[in-house]
Amino acid sequence: MENDPTQIDRIQQYLRRITPQARRNLLVEIERMQMCGEDMPCSDIILAELRTEFHVLESCKRHPHAAAHGMLTSLRGMLGLGHRPGA
Repeated sequence: MENDPTQIDRIQQYLRRITPQARRNLLVEIERMQMCGEDMPCSDIILAELRTEFHVLESCKRHPHAAAHGMLTSLRGMLGLGHRPGA
């Protein structure tokens, strides 16, 4: 089955409507099915969407200080405070 733009749009709309927990469960279940050798139509589209979402979330959880550090560095520059030693 070829992936057409309408189909992709419908999948994206569905994924936006379900809860984050349901999206995570769907990701786990599709990955489990693939490990067992089962195939599901459009699973490549669904996995791409969900992996992108949860990769970003997991990255933020692993490095929560990175975003804050970047924001503080920008604020220091705007306020003319420059670089603090040890920061």
